Amino acid sequence: INKDAADEIRSMQKSEADTQTLLSTVGSIVNYLMVALCAIPLAIYYRFGREPKTDYQGIYEHEPPTNDPPAFVNALMSGFGKNVGDLDQKAFQATIMDLINRGKLGVDSQEDTEFTKTTFLTVKSTDGLERYERELIDILRTYELNGRISFSYMQDCLREEYQARAYQDKYNTWCQNFKDEYLPEEVFSEYFDQTGSDYMMYFGIGALVLAIIVGALSIFLHFRGSFITTIVAIFFAVVGVACLIMPSGIGGKYTLKGKLYTERWEKFKKFLKDYSLIKEHPPESIAIWNKYLVYATALGVADQVYKAMKLHVYGGLDNPNYTTNDLFMFYYLGGYHHIDSSFSTASSTISAANNDSIGGIGGGSGGGGGGAF
Repeated sequence: INKDAADEIRSMQKSEADTQTLLSTVGSIVNYLMVALCAIPLAIYYRFGREPKTDYQGIYEHEPPTNDPPAFVNALMSGFGKNVGDLDQKAFQATIMDLINRGKLGVDSQEDTEFTKTTFLTVKSTDGLERYERELIDILRTYELNGRISFSYMQDCLREEYQARAYQDKYNTWCQNFKDEYLPEEVFSEYFDQTGSDYMMYFGIGALVLAIIVGALSIFLHFRGSFITTIVAIFFAVVGVACLIMPSGIGGKYTLKGKLYTERWEKFKKFLKDYSLIKEHPPESIAIWNKYLVYATALGVADQVYKAMKLHVYGGLDNPNYTTNDLFMFYYLGGYHHIDSSFSTASSTISAANNDSIGGIGGGSGGGGGGAF
C-alpha cells in the first residue's frame, strides 16, 4: 500500500511538473508572440501612414492659400493630440473673430474700475449666415444681458455644473454639425485617408483584450515565468492603449490634395509667426490684417499677428484709430482670451463636480459601514 501511495505521489508530482513545464513553454511562446505583435503598428504606419510627396516648393505663403472658412482650415490641420478632421477650440474662436470681421457681431466694453473693463459682444445681423454660424451665435446668446453678450456673466454661469455641461454639449454639437455639413465622408476622403488610423484602432482594441486575458491567466495559473508574462502583457496593453489614443495623422495620411492643402497653410502659418517677414511684406490694408488675424486664430498663432498689428499698424497703440477696428479691439480687450478661458472654466467645473460625485459615493459607502455598528 505504501508503495502504491508513493507511486501515486510521484505520478502527481510528475504531472504537476509536466503541467508547469507546459505552461512555462506556452508562456514563453506567448511572450515572444506579444513582443512580435508590437511590430504591427510600425507595419501599419509603413504601409498606410507615410504621406505622399508634393511638388510644392514654396518657402512662405504671404496670403491665405484658400478662402475656406477658418473652421474648415482648423479641422484639416493636424496637431498634437488632435485628429485630422476634428475641430478644436481655435475653430470656435476663429469663427467668432470672423463674424466680428464681417460685421455680424459688434464689440463693446464698459469700465468696471479705473483699471478693468468688461467686454461685450452685440449681435448686429444674422442675415446670410451659414447654419454653423447661427448656431454659434445662439450659444453666445445664452449669456446675453440687456441685449449684450457678457463675458463676465458667461464666466459666472460656467461655474455652475449644469451650465458648464450644457455649454460643453452645445460646443460638441456645434463641432459635429460643422463636420457633417462641411466634411462628410466623401469630402473628407479627398483630403485624408484614415485607413491606417482605423487599423491602428482595431489593433489597439485587440491588443488590449489579449493583454487582459494573458495577464489574468498568468496571475491565476501562477506558473514558472508567469511574472515575466504579466510584465509583457502590461507592456502590450500600453502599446494597445497608445494605438487607441494616438492622433489619426500618425496611422492615417493625407492624400496628395490634402498634403498640398496643409503644406500651403503651414507655410502661411510660418509666415504669420515671423514678424520680420510680416514687416517686410506687410498687408496693404486693415481689412487684410484683420483677415490674417482671423486665420491666425484658426492656426493657433493669433498672439503673433496681434502683436504685429499693434506695432506695425497702430504704432504700439499711439495711433488712436485702433479703437475703430472691432476685431482688433476684441483681442485688445481680452475677448479672445475670455473665450479661451470659458472652456477652461467649464472643464474645471465639470471635473470638480465629477470629483465631488466620486467623493460622495465613497462617503456614502463609509456612512453605510458606520450605520452597521
